[in-house]
Amino acid sequence: MSMKGKDVTVFTSLSADEANKLLDDRQKSYEKTEDGYRCRTCGERIMQTTLYISIHIKEFKTCAGPGRVLTVNFPYCPNCEGEPRTARACVHVPQAEWGCSNDYDDR
Repeated sequence: MSMKGKDVTVFTSLSADEANKLLDDRQKSYEKTEDGYRCRTCGERIMQTTLYISIHIKEFKTCAGPGRVLTVNFPYCPNCEGEPRTARACVHVPQAEWGCSNDYDDR
């Protein structure tokens, strides 16, 4: 998948465990070498950018949450995928995990 110069949504509406598994599985495409990581497909050195992950509350019916955003390193192969302009995602976590009060009437 080419990401070069694009705004990329890496994943959406996943639980934190599903997101971690997706990112772990992605790393299987890379091989650790003495000077970092290399792409298993083309041998190019793996680069990284920032992945912005919005935290959303699972109990809400839409992508909504407390406004928190996590940043994590996001690896990519500059040859096979290209550098994305931005990389973003969202995870849906139970409200109790973030200590958010529910002042909303769910009607």
